[in-house]
Amino acid sequence: MTLPRTRTLTIAFAVAGGVVAIALVLIPRNGAPHHSPVARYITSVDAAEARMTYALTKVEAAYEAVTVHHSTSPATANAFAAAVPTLRELETRIAAVAAPPAARKLRSLILQLVRQEIAATLEIGSLVRFLPHFDAVLRDLAAAASTLTRRLGAAQAPTPQKIKGTPAQIKQAQAAFTAASTKAALAQADAVQAYDAVLATATKRLRALSPPHLMGPAYRYQLAALARTSTAGAQLAAGLRAPTRKDIPQLSRAFAVASRTAQSVGEQRAEIAAVKEYDARLRAVGTTAEGIRREVVRLQAQEH
Repeated sequence: MTLPRTRTLTIAFAVAGGVVAIALVLIPRNGAPHHSPVARYITSVDAAEARMTYALTKVEAAYEAVTVHHSTSPATANAFAAAVPTLRELETRIAAVAAPPAARKLRSLILQLVRQEIAATLEIGSLVRFLPHFDAVLRDLAAAASTLTRRLGAAQAPTPQKIKGTPAQIKQAQAAFTAASTKAALAQADAVQAYDAVLATATKRLRALSPPHLMGPAYRYQLAALARTSTAGAQLAAGLRAPTRKDIPQLSRAFAVASRTAQSVGEQRAEIAAVKEYDARLRAVGTTAEGIRREVVRLQAQEH
């Protein structure tokens, strides 16, 4: 029995890859009179960015590692951590460039774009740091579930048989059957308890993580699934160790249901909503970049 894995693991970077290519400040450099105030402003912004070309290339490389190669390595996490101060320095430099009245809207859009890129970098960086640990827990749970299935299969209870013979032989066969049933039940209880121990460790590991907003629904679902399965497992193990073991069929079903329960409609909606919000935040980067291009075209048309 295997705890469900979340679809969000693959959704997260698929969305990022589709909408973020770190737009930065891409401004057309020709078309306006070279000595107009607007042209001088654009040239100054270009120069501020050009002085950071090497650092910004590293930012673009970090995005490529995620969106193209789906990398969540420590090196990629470090690259995103370094990208944030780089973009903040770019914001500071651009903010320091005085804009003429005609270019105030352009200046506002440029700064908005850089701030959106900072926010996107922070969010994707948090995903890069979170996902390897989250996925590692899920892999360990899947391995533990496989081990549990194998151990339960190896500890099958004996099948009841019609007994013929003398009273002594019948009594001896019944005693042997009881002993074999008890041995199998105790072995199954040990297997379930061992699985529950893995669940407890997994729960501690998950609680030590700080999920980004996008992964919140999947993270909370996994914790709830672990709690349900752990409770059902403890009840099943206790039932298997009980002398009568009369409730084993019901307890076994409850354990199987707890470990296989799908997301509720509410949980699915929360996950979908988180993905849509994430998508919208990243798409806003492209929208602002397009707004900059349109504003430059408008200013150039006015100055001709």
